Amino acid sequence: MRKILYVLIGLIVLLVVAVFALPPLLGPSVIVPRVADAVRDATGRELRIEGDFSLSLFPSVKVSAGGIKLSNAPGAAAPEMLSLAGLELEMPLLPLIGKEVIVERLVLREPVIALEKDAEGRANWEMAGAAAEPAAEPAPAAPGAEPPLAGLALGDVRIENGQVSFSDAATGQTQRAESITLTAALADIASPLSLAGEASVNGEAVTLALKVDSPGAAMAGQAITV
Repeated sequence: MRKILYVLIGLIVLLVVAVFALPPLLGPSVIVPRVADAVRDATGRELRIEGDFSLSLFPSVKVSAGGIKLSNAPGAAAPEMLSLAGLELEMPLLPLIGKEVIVERLVLREPVIALEKDAEGRANWEMAGAAAEPAAEPAPAAPGAEPPLAGLALGDVRIENGQVSFSDAATGQTQRAESITLTAALADIASPLSLAGEASVNGEAVTLALKVDSPGAAMAGQAITV
């Protein structure tokens, strides 16, 4: 599960970095293909943005995109591993320069994620570009070291009407979660992280209420309360 989260977070970060590196005067007809090229080089998958796309960089980095689709692994059942009806992202620019990631707004509308393992046990979330090296697990933080993402803060972060499915061709196992809604709140890395949401999992209603008293402490290897 941790690797799946790394993949999804990494794709969002890659999209932001690719957009941020492009000249702001370029239009969508130039920006979108370059973002797709960056994703292809990093993952070996094809990214399509079929809906409207907009970008501004000052005073906040704002990205809005619709009809986002990421291709699946060769031979997978679903044509896309990931699709989004819409994505909205807003982060103030000046804190980014100071290595503070303040996500004022991140909305994922109708994400659909299809996770699959083939008969040989290969997972479709294991991705590598043509020149990519196998991803390494993050090294544990040294005692007293500043935790990763020390400048992270989350404002309006939510998932609207999401769907996740999992299938294993070797075992025949299938799982499906639908109508997923999720909100997250984090004032800073030392403050409590709150997650709240609802979903229908294999036809059963499920609610989530999770609070982690200090993600920063957890990243530093300290005991925390969940």
